[in-house]
Amino acid sequence: MVRIVQLASRLNQNHIVITADLAIYSKAREILWNNPPELAGRVTLQLGGIYLTMAFIANIGYIFGDGGLTSILVKADIFAENSCRLMLKGKQYSRAIRGLTLAADAISRLLYDILANWYEENKRETFINDDVKHLMNSIISMMRKSKIDENNFKNIITKIEDYDQITTEFINSGCTSTVTFKYWYFFLETIDLLWRMLHAETDGDFYFHLAAVHDVLPYLSAAGRNLYLKWVSVYLSDMEELKHQIPYMYDFLASGNFVVKKTN
Repeated sequence: MVRIVQLASRLNQNHIVITADLAIYSKAREILWNNPPELAGRVTLQLGGIYLTMAFIANIGYIFGDGGLTSILVKADIFAENSCRLMLKGKQYSRAIRGLTLAADAISRLLYDILANWYEENKRETFINDDVKHLMNSIISMMRKSKIDENNFKNIITKIEDYDQITTEFINSGCTSTVTFKYWYFFLETIDLLWRMLHAETDGDFYFHLAAVHDVLPYLSAAGRNLYLKWVSVYLSDMEELKHQIPYMYDFLASGNFVVKKTN
């Protein structure tokens, strides 16, 4: 790190951000805790998003792999058994994202069919499929016109709130009635968190990134990833302290510069 700081000084950079995996981050963090004078106030450490995502994928594999997820991916002829095993250990990043997304989409479609049946059985006024289609068409139409009608917008918000209430009632009913429903709904919530992590990286949304990483902590604990749990907690604490200790660097990261993207 001293060498990196020296190179940064030659380029007239007063402060640098180092992005690393867990092994390097933990060692570098311990060095900075000793507060060597040549590094004081010159370095901000960051855990790489891809490493956090791979660790989270491994947690998903640990929690859901033997509970039916591996069978879904293998028996559907989506992946070979060995590939699936490596994928759920976080070893094959792109393949894991694709496989987990396919599994979540398939389960979501089944869940939606169950919701539609439940909707009819409870004698709601209209069939949910038609309502949802009309709602989505209204939203798309307003987006295309770049013009929002206030009354129409209020009606859409009311509809969304109604659907949220109905969906919550349906989920509570399902989770209470059967453990299987609760298990796979928990899986969908987990994949939603994975997507949040990915979108935070793609969009360069620093606050969304920190919120998603914070929500990963219980999964790290559940999967027994104590080393990750320790250092991810340290990382979140460091980012919170950075806001007060070096505000301009926090603002730099918050403006989307915590990720590196290809440019022209």
